[in-house]
Amino acid sequence: MKIDLKLIIKKFLGFSVGTWASALISFITTPVITWLILPQEFGKYSLYTLSLMIIQITSFLGSDQAFVRMYYEFKEESERRKLLWTALIISFFTLGIISFFIILKAANVNSLITGKAGEQFSLPLLIICGVFLSIMERFVTLVIRMEQNAKLFSLIRFIGALANALCAISLSIFYSKSFYSLIIAFLISKISTILIGIANYAYLWRPVISLPIFLKPILRYGLPLVPSMMITWIFQSMDRIGLRSWSTLTELGIYSAAFKIVAVMNLIQQGFTTFWVPLAYDIYENSRDESEKFFSKAFKYMSLIMIGFGSWVILISPLIFLLLAKSYRSAAQVAPFLVLTPVMYTTSEMTTYGINFVKRTYWHVVIASISAGVNFLGNFYLIPIFGAKGAAISTGISYIVFFLTRTFFGFKYFKFNVNWLLFYINLLLLVSEAAIFTFSNNIPFTFLYGAVSFTFLILINRRESHKLIKFAISFLKDSLKKG
Repeated sequence: MKIDLKLIIKKFLGFSVGTWASALISFITTPVITWLILPQEFGKYSLYTLSLMIIQITSFLGSDQAFVRMYYEFKEESERRKLLWTALIISFFTLGIISFFIILKAANVNSLITGKAGEQFSLPLLIICGVFLSIMERFVTLVIRMEQNAKLFSLIRFIGALANALCAISLSIFYSKSFYSLIIAFLISKISTILIGIANYAYLWRPVISLPIFLKPILRYGLPLVPSMMITWIFQSMDRIGLRSWSTLTELGIYSAAFKIVAVMNLIQQGFTTFWVPLAYDIYENSRDESEKFFSKAFKYMSLIMIGFGSWVILISPLIFLLLAKSYRSAAQVAPFLVLTPVMYTTSEMTTYGINFVKRTYWHVVIASISAGVNFLGNFYLIPIFGAKGAAISTGISYIVFFLTRTFFGFKYFKFNVNWLLFYINLLLLVSEAAIFTFSNNIPFTFLYGAVSFTFLILINRRESHKLIKFAISFLKDSLKKG
């Protein structure tokens, strides 16, 4: 089966339109928010979203991953509906149990996030509500992804981001300049996404009762993934946990602002992952003779795109952070190493799938454990010295380790050709640029170094760069003709 590259790129761009729109909205609104919300409040909101993540992971019990893995195994609409509702019931049943303990420990929850103990139930209830909506949104978007409806996926991403931005700014101005305004805006954006997604696939969302037949296979596939996902959460959250433990809410807020700006790349990562997950399984199952060649090309070009874009983001980041309020300006030297997060995660998505293809998912526990250990040590030693910058450095380095371990274990089961020398030279250029922009206060020197580094990156990859530009022009011409 021959792979139609232009059709694949068209699908990728379709899924990415909403992601790019979300990135643009986030890029515009983050500077505005920093003029309205103090760093401490931004830090509290970061802890709120962090708590949602761990509760959401626990509630799923791997049912979301099982849903993705099993979706194409069932062709009938009724079977897919049963699969969806079984996964939902598992998630909501677990959330109900967790919610009881959240209410029971309301004082501890308030103290953890705000630093003030109290028996108020408003924050615990907002956490429960946030997790419930996040679970719903997760399955809404999974259905759209598995149906490969790129236009709808982009639409809900755009509307969700727009609703979040408008509500966050409006509430901060007219309601409260506290993290509660950001939470309410977050919840409203989730509701808007859920309603649109359900309306478009109403036939899958009609409740169904006959579920037990799906319960066992979902839990059999999903439960072994839970330890891995929990450790992955620790790995991905260690920076904020470390700042909360060994620094201040202000440093956490500055770090979160830097992450928001770098989120333009995180959104590209999410857009690629959204498109890549079903595509990788589809090509491996239906075009196995072409799969190694396809993965090799995908890695070569996508890694160059991500490293090149990362280098460019670092180069212009000082100018971007001038738009932020003065209390957030130090985030300019926090952002460079954070760029490594989406770069290394995206590239590792292409090298790790051997693990998933042969269902050896226990390796994800090993990978996440090694990466989390490196991140913990990095944060433990660097945060007390460098604050938010130390957390960023540790996160960047640990994501390189994450890529290396994912690649090592993934290639044990599915290997394809990679020019590793060229890749590591490209990566070294990016890391050195991040280091210069983090520690140097000589602005002319940092800009000169960044420009030279980016230019050298393009030159040593001139053949691939030329092909990417040529393909982009050809693709654009074809799209305009058809349009």
